[in-house]
Amino acid sequence: MPSARADLSLFASALAARLPGQWTSDYQQHPTYPDQFGAIERLWDRGHVEYIVSQYVLGHEAVLHGPDGQHLYVTDRPLRPGQFVVAPLVPDVAPHHLVGVEEPNGIAVPSDPVRTAARIARRLLPRYEAARNAVRRSLVDRPQPPHRKAPPQVDQTLTLTWYEDGGARDAVRGRPGGSQGSAVRPRVPVRAPPGRVPPPRLVRRGRSRRTDPGRRPAARRARDRREPASRHANRQATPPTGRGPARTRTARSPSRPRPLTTSTKDNAISTRSFIARPTATGYEGIYCHYDGYPDHQLPLLLGAARYRFGGDLDALRRHLIDGPHDWRQLGVDLLDRAPDSVRERLDPHGDLGPSAPFDNVFNVDGTPAKPIPVTDANADAMGLEWGYILHDHGIEVIALTWYDIGPIVPWDTDPLSRISGTPSLWDSKRPAPIQAPSTPLKITKPVAPAPAPARPRITR
Repeated sequence: MPSARADLSLFASALAARLPGQWTSDYQQHPTYPDQFGAIERLWDRGHVEYIVSQYVLGHEAVLHGPDGQHLYVTDRPLRPGQFVVAPLVPDVAPHHLVGVEEPNGIAVPSDPVRTAARIARRLLPRYEAARNAVRRSLVDRPQPPHRKAPPQVDQTLTLTWYEDGGARDAVRGRPGGSQGSAVRPRVPVRAPPGRVPPPRLVRRGRSRRTDPGRRPAARRARDRREPASRHANRQATPPTGRGPARTRTARSPSRPRPLTTSTKDNAISTRSFIARPTATGYEGIYCHYDGYPDHQLPLLLGAARYRFGGDLDALRRHLIDGPHDWRQLGVDLLDRAPDSVRERLDPHGDLGPSAPFDNVFNVDGTPAKPIPVTDANADAMGLEWGYILHDHGIEVIALTWYDIGPIVPWDTDPLSRISGTPSLWDSKRPAPIQAPSTPLKITKPVAPAPAPARPRITR
């Protein structure tokens, strides 16, 4: 029979009284799993303590405050009821002072405060003090972060403009305020490789994105600064003298949907989202870690409702929301029973894998952690960027970095539509930024082959 786990609050108080010097204990509980994320940023550990904090739902923690700004993190050791883990916390210094300093790392200790205090004084505190001394030396040797040398000033600037047919023309101009005039050089024919487009564009996980900074509301500019760099706007190139404004062509026809992409450990940039059902007070749903943009999620949700679940929205909600886990990402298995033409256009290279559950988070006893419901009360605090609420009449898409509500995308929307991933365009007061394909899907019954003509009868 497993032994009962020792009380962390009492253990931390007894341990603080036995460490050398004056130590105090600060105990804190975590009502939800995201509340313990702050400990990951403060840990001075690259070993098993960091793994425990990032992979298990701990529920509580204790921080010991010692002399000269020393701080130790204490929590339960999962799967070991009679043990705890202790790790030092990073000092409050600029990040460049920690470069080249070896982490002191934490240790596992028994539930006996006397034996634990002896182990910490013998094994952990000397490493902790050596690392702190290295940081002190860095504060003296490198008081300021390293800066690159500024580029030299030039007398002329070059503006390169791309045109629709792949050509380019550059205009040489003098310094602002200078007396030098401008000269337009002849057009240079530049061709891009097949399938590639020369105009400068922002790329995220293999998909092109554009934004329109001039149309965002002034009240949301500060909020927009917290968005990833891939959502910042491109600067429009200045057209040369004597020609109209330069136009930028897209890699695909407007009627052709963007292929879905999959995330890997090498190129994945998590775009966190949630999938929810409406409630009387708002919504309640489940977390999805990767590929939260509408041009990835909406084709899968619309295709799943149309093909795999045959219009049964309750079955779709149960499959996506009522499972025992969060989602790492949604995948091509939602397009089961879809025509091959639809699957090939949404996943032309076969890169998109099946839906992956987020099932590597555990409780301290080793059991899988239950997913935390995402609601309108905690969605902002969890740092989510997109939300998809599965109503009976359509999918409400919310760009959480801009709005609290969003437009409705009807369930009969073609999954092959071209869908914008720009957050500012998903305003509930405007239609959803979706462009239907030029050749919409048509569901027709197969035509029976015509009977063969009767052969003439030959008589003698």
